Amino acid sequence: SVSTHPVIFLRVGLAAHAVVADWHETNVGLSAPLLGIDIADDAKLDYAKIQHDAATTTHLAATGVKMGKNATLDGFQLSIGGCLARLEAHVLLAAESSNCRLSAIYLGRNNQHHDITTYMTHAKGHCQSNQVIRGVLDDSARGVFQGKVQVAQDAQKTDGQQMSRALLLSRKAEADAKPELEIYADDVICAHGATVGELDEIQLFYLTSRGISRYDARAMLIAAFLDDAVDMIGNDDLAALLRPRVAGWLQAQERVAA
Repeated sequence: SVSTHPVIFLRVGLAAHAVVADWHETNVGLSAPLLGIDIADDAKLDYAKIQHDAATTTHLAATGVKMGKNATLDGFQLSIGGCLARLEAHVLLAAESSNCRLSAIYLGRNNQHHDITTYMTHAKGHCQSNQVIRGVLDDSARGVFQGKVQVAQDAQKTDGQQMSRALLLSRKAEADAKPELEIYADDVICAHGATVGELDEIQLFYLTSRGISRYDARAMLIAAFLDDAVDMIGNDDLAALLRPRVAGWLQAQERVAA
């Protein structure tokens, strides 16, 4: 089968601001994109990736980011397509006072496998990182989140946060999480967590008892579950690009459920 291996390098110059949408939608057997990002001092990048490959495609992506002093990354990843998809990101906060927000949503049905893997390295002090991961899985789909935050010895005043939550719509679906903290500094604020759960039947009952159909009630609760991650998208244009993709998946999912 055919494979594609795009290699892209993106550099955001000194004190510059860039907005980038990275869209993947192919039906090849293997898609393996490699993206390198260099964000210079005082620069900002608003970035969104959409993985919406065909159901027969394997998507294996690697992204490497280096951030300068006072640099900002507002990043978001959405994984919907593919039979097997792995989105791996390595972020190096290489200078002081940089700020990284890196959020992701994965949506799986049938036998899809979604993997979100992140390595966040705080090499210098006074930096912040925040990761919000949300997944919704139905049928026999599987989702995996692996997130490691590493804080170097001289990276004092680090603030590193990560939270992964998965919602299972089927008893056959599976979600796995492996959050990690590796801290060598002693003046830091770091936290991580992971939860896996089902739709709350009490909330469903409450909504349906007010005249809302079970179809609409399910859709409302799933959308509310994803809002934390969607709301992390700071750029309005990128949010306008991403929200319809999430809404479209939910609508298709609820039609099947109905």
